[in-house]
Amino acid sequence: MKVNHFGFGKMAMLSLTVVASARLVIAGTPGKCTTPSSCSVTCGSPSVPCMVRVSEDDNLNLATATMLNLPGGPGAPSQDICVQGGTEILWLTEEDQSKLTAAFGKQHPFKHTPQGKVAKFKGKKGYPASDTTNTTTLASECYEYKLSHCITGKPCKKTDPKVIVKGGTGD
Repeated sequence: MKVNHFGFGKMAMLSLTVVASARLVIAGTPGKCTTPSSCSVTCGSPSVPCMVRVSEDDNLNLATATMLNLPGGPGAPSQDICVQGGTEILWLTEEDQSKLTAAFGKQHPFKHTPQGKVAKFKGKKGYPASDTTNTTTLASECYEYKLSHCITGKPCKKTDPKVIVKGGTGD
């Protein structure tokens, strides 16, 4: 019995294409997103910045974002960042020779980047990146962004976390 390797090759290629396409849809695009049902813990306040340590998880091959100054201690890596409007978000990295980039779309929650312009924040060890969220939201708003963490001599790690800006309605 002769096996048709050409047929197996086509099936394998089709399977890879479907998986790659699904991954692109799952990964998300910077900009507005659907607000998660709950935002149980708020990081920082309008008078205290929300400090987010950007690092990486070698096991998962992903960048991670961990809120450092939550009530009760640091949050879980890459949980949604929840802040009140008017809170400064400060992204920092602590590894030697490391850099970070947080890239939002043209729809973003920040005061110092005009709406319609991509908000992109770059930092490195000793030089955090930050901006303050707008206070004009009437209800909670969700924004997805691309996060990249690079250490010299190693491949960059990436992920697509979210920032939820809690609005003035108390939700």
